[in-house]
Amino acid sequence: QRPRHLAKGYPRQQSVKFQTECNTTLEACGGAHHWARALLAMGHQVKLLPAKHVKAFVLRDKTDALDAQAIWVTVQQTHINGVAVKSEQQ
Repeated sequence: QRPRHLAKGYPRQQSVKFQTECNTTLEACGGAHHWARALLAMGHQVKLLPAKHVKAFVLRDKTDALDAQAIWVTVQQTHINGVAVKSEQQ
């Protein structure tokens, strides 16, 4: 049985509370900037990767699992710099 915070329909904001301090990498987009600000406020370390670099590593159809794999491969590329987290005003 899945833990309650991973069950379907459980709000994401509440599931973040269960995570211990960690490093998180996201593909940069409007939603990612929101989550990056929320995670930074909780003490996590966040790195945003440019979408054009992540897209280069998506091998087949676009799915969440393949996106996660592409982010994993991209974060290992030492020559790719992260994107600054935007504030709400930006």
